[in-house]
Amino acid sequence: MNKNVSGKTEEQQAIEALQARFDELSHERTRIEARQEAAQKQLDELQEQSRQQFGTDDVAELEKKLASMQKENEEKRARYEASLDGIEGKLKEIENQFAPVDPEEADD
Repeated sequence: MNKNVSGKTEEQQAIEALQARFDELSHERTRIEARQEAAQKQLDELQEQSRQQFGTDDVAELEKKLASMQKENEEKRARYEASLDGIEGKLKEIENQFAPVDPEEADD
């Protein structure tokens, strides 16, 4: 039996090292389980919020709704841009109608 300076055998030291390692892993497991529970709770809350707001929590359905909303927004933006272009054009027409006549141009 090999004893070191502290009087413990190599086997005792190995067992203590393994016990310390086990304790560390056990604590890590507890931390991971707590994070997992928190993540699951957050997921459940977000799914409920999604069901209330969009009528579903299915990712594929939500992606379809998003694509539809993006398309609708693009169509609205294009109509708005066209409307502004029309207003701008009419304003330029009015401006040209009522622009002061340059006396030098009138002499030509």
